[in-house]
Formats: sequence, C-alpha cells, structure tokens
Amino acid sequence: MPTADAPSSSAASSVHVIVPAGGEARVHDLVLTALEVREEQYDQDPGHGDVLMARLHVRRVGSAALSAADMAAQLPALVTVRSSDGAEGSRWQGFRFVVTGGDRMAVVLTVTPIPTAHALAGTPLKLAADQGAGTAAGLAVTVIDVVEKRTMEGNSMMRVTLHLRPAGTPAPTAAMIKAQEDSVVTLTSDPGDDVVTWRGFRIGYLGGWRTEVELRIVRPSE
Repeated sequence: MPTADAPSSSAASSVHVIVPAGGEARVHDLVLTALEVREEQYDQDPGHGDVLMARLHVRRVGSAALSAADMAAQLPALVTVRSSDGAEGSRWQGFRFVVTGGDRMAVVLTVTPIPTAHALAGTPLKLAADQGAGTAAGLAVTVIDVVEKRTMEGNSMMRVTLHLRPAGTPAPTAAMIKAQEDSVVTLTSDPGDDVVTWRGFRIGYLGGWRTEVELRIVRPSE
C-alpha cells in the first residue's frame, strides 16, 4: 500500500498532507487511508468534475492495520471530505479535514486539531441543569435546556442551550429569553461543538450530563 508522511508540527497547528488514492498518510497522531478518491460532477455542468471527494478511514498511530474491507465496514472511523465544503471541511472526533487540492490520484488536505472546552484556561462555572443560573468571568448564564441525544453510532451525546448576558444586567423573564435569539447559544459534548464565542467571551461545555451543566468561561481580554 503506498504511504506518505506529513511533516512534523505542533499539536495545535494545521498540517498539509497528501493521501494517495488507495494509500495512507500519517498526520498528527492519525493514520489516514483514502479508500476512495473521485471527481463529482454538477448536474448543471455535465462533463466538468470540479468537486473532489475522498472517503477516508481514520485511526490512531499504533493501532492495528486493517484490510480495505474491514476499514470500509468501520463506519465510526470513516469521514467523507469534499472540496466544495470550503474552510468548514469535515470533522472526525477532535480534528477538522479540509480539501485544498488534488485529483483522482490523490487528495491534498489540511488537518487541524479542534480546540476543545477542556483546553480553555478560564473560570469554571457549575449550574443545575433545570433552569440553573450563575455568573463567572463577567458573564451571567442561564440554562434553558439540557437534552441527551443518541448518535448514529449509538453513543450518548449531551446538548445544552444557554442564555447569556453581561453580568450585572437585569435577569430576563422566560418570555424575554425566547425573544433574545442573539443571546442564546447551543453547545454539545462533541469535540468542536463544545466551545462557542459570544461577544468576545468563550464558553466551553465540560459536561455534567442530565443533572448539572459544567462550563468554563474565558473573558474577552484573556
């Protein structure tokens, strides 16, 4: 199987990597295998394949190598990337994959670790899941809703909806909270969806499950 190695880098940086079709490449602590690389055509522009699609199998360095059939059957380890997705790219666990070039022979990607809530060096805040409210780092937070969801892989995921306002401002009524959509944010326990920025504040969701919401708040100046 053809192999390509990415240049070394710090864990917080984006790394460019070339993954040959049918081959693999190492980047950060991941091994990427391109199970499929193809050009997709727009219906409105027949014959012009200007969207590159790659289906990748992702595993950690040091884990056992698998056959192509076994990799294709590991749905939680598969990620599909397209050049049409732009800078948002596709995510797998704590990493973002963005197509920057390539053709049917290989796909060129940038792979970037996604900052998570546990990496924030802010002020901790614990709130009751049932309409809990509190203040930390100059931000007043009210819990609107906490929901447990099930992913397609059968894993449990928490989703929390919060109302945010600067500390010291009047507490809103329930009707006001519903009307203030620009002050409502939603976070999940999934890496990449567990941190949100609001008016310069960074809010990270650390967990707590059904009974408690554990957050970390970073001031705009920090």
